[in-house]
Amino acid sequence: GAGPPLFSLPPSWGKGRGWGGTNTFTTCSWTPLPQRLGACARAAVKSAAMDDNTHPLRFDGCIATNIEQTYRHLEQVYERLIAPTGLNVLEWYALRALYEEDGLSASRLAALVCRHPSSMTALLDRMEQRGLLRREVDPADRRSVRIFLTAQGRAQRPQVEQAAAQIDHLLKDLVTPEQLDMFLHVLGVLQNIHLTES
Repeated sequence: GAGPPLFSLPPSWGKGRGWGGTNTFTTCSWTPLPQRLGACARAAVKSAAMDDNTHPLRFDGCIATNIEQTYRHLEQVYERLIAPTGLNVLEWYALRALYEEDGLSASRLAALVCRHPSSMTALLDRMEQRGLLRREVDPADRRSVRIFLTAQGRAQRPQVEQAAAQIDHLLKDLVTPEQLDMFLHVLGVLQNIHLTES
């Protein structure tokens, strides 16, 4: 399937659940994580759990407003959990995409991290300067550039995957697999709304 949005729910919720399998960008075999994470990290995400004391959704549950608020909150959570890797979230997603398929075209990588191709130059420049990847002209289409991991970029994989496993583990404490299935279904519906011309 196509890659997740920048702050999507985590990969590898389980095979056969829409996030399962080994051939999709959203699924990896992450480094095993201890059953109990640090109290601070767990508490940070636990505070978002829905219970009787949770504040009501904004604007009587307005979908667009609350999705935006959720995005902003998850951005803070993800940045905190990814910080030990020394990467920002966009770099983290780019590496994950390349771990799934090295040698992606720049346009394909942009699609996987939900960015317009024209906005990728600064990201690729920064990651290339840090020695994480290299760009090569596609011999089959010299107008296209392909992105390859360097040895240093590949060496980051354990840290990148551990951060993904932490996010996965924390969210599993908050919602059941059935709730996640329903949530992903609703997201798919919302992302494919099309207005008919009158």
